[in-house]
Amino acid sequence: MTGVSSNVVDAEVVTARGIARDLAAAVSRFFWRRPARDEAGNWNPTGGHNECGYWLPSGWQQTVADPAVVYGWQPEMALAAVMGHGLDLIDVDPRNGGRLDPAR
Repeated sequence: MTGVSSNVVDAEVVTARGIARDLAAAVSRFFWRRPARDEAGNWNPTGGHNECGYWLPSGWQQTVADPAVVYGWQPEMALAAVMGHGLDLIDVDPRNGGRLDPAR
């Protein structure tokens, strides 16, 4: 992140972890996913399970709500949540093919 001090990034990470921890304590079942890597050690966005770029942990569907799992997250990992158990979300990230207007 060019031009952004590490203190700002650290503050954003602390804030994001706090929000995720609160969601995990309330209703969500979070787990983290390790990135898929190529032979050179670079992230492979089409590797991993179902070519999603990440490896799913065994038994992720049975994840229990545990706020402490948020603290296992490290940069480059994906923090994911099991849906349909107290919380349902939809990803509409327009940077990655999502749409802001679901009526379109």
